[in-house]
Amino acid sequence: MFSIFYRYVFYRYIFIKITRQFYNKVSLISKLMKSTDSKFVLGTAIAKAQVTQFV
Repeated sequence: MFSIFYRYVFYRYIFIKITRQFYNKVSLISKLMKSTDSKFVLGTAIAKAQVTQFV
């Protein structure tokens, strides 16, 4: 019973940590890209952030 509970908490913590890091990267990149207001540049920046997320 306890092992299932701890496993749930552990995976939830990791999931929250990963999503938080991802959103921080995207917001940082979007702030950097605001000077060049191109949708293409922003799209590639978000794609790069998603790629680096899984490395």
